[in-house]
Amino acid sequence: MKEVLSGIIAPFTSKIGMSLLALALVIAGTIIVINKNRDTALVDGGREAGKAQAESAGQKSILDQVGKANEAEDKVRRGGDAERYERCLRYATVDTRANCDALRPVPD
Repeated sequence: MKEVLSGIIAPFTSKIGMSLLALALVIAGTIIVINKNRDTALVDGGREAGKAQAESAGQKSILDQVGKANEAEDKVRRGGDAERYERCLRYATVDTRANCDALRPVPD
């Protein structure tokens, strides 16, 4: 066993051998750091993509709600239904009858 270890260590006992060993260690360390940075960048990129996808879904939901609100507003502006208008008039006082005008049906 000692002969095997001596055979492995022997080339690194000279200055050139030590320099080559140091160079190999630096190259190995550099490769490890590059791979770690690449993996971190991939994970961060995945997180950003997921975040953007979630924001996009949230914005779509908000736009759908705004669209529905606009449709409801347009329906009210075009005129309410006769039943709601009649109910409003029935419960309105002399002072609040003008509030029912927004519900008045408009003929097409």
